[in-house]
Amino acid sequence: MDEQQMIQYFASKQDLREFKQEMSEFKDEMHEFKNEVLTVLDQQTVILRRLDEERVFGSERVNKLEKRVDNNEQDITELKIKVASI
Repeated sequence: MDEQQMIQYFASKQDLREFKQEMSEFKDEMHEFKNEVLTVLDQQTVILRRLDEERVFGSERVNKLEKRVDNNEQDITELKIKVASI
């Protein structure tokens, strides 16, 4: 192996080491980014679950109030009939 080939060989080994180091750093950054994304997704999931629970409870409350209004309307109608007959 002549001098030029040796220089090229060692230069390529150094390039390979640098590339491996850069890829290792990139892998670490991607892992960190993935964790950040998953954390945000978890937070959004919690918020959406709470909103859905509030929607369900709110809907149940509205249904109960509507039933009370219907019952009150029936009571009022019955009272009107009784008052009218007096």
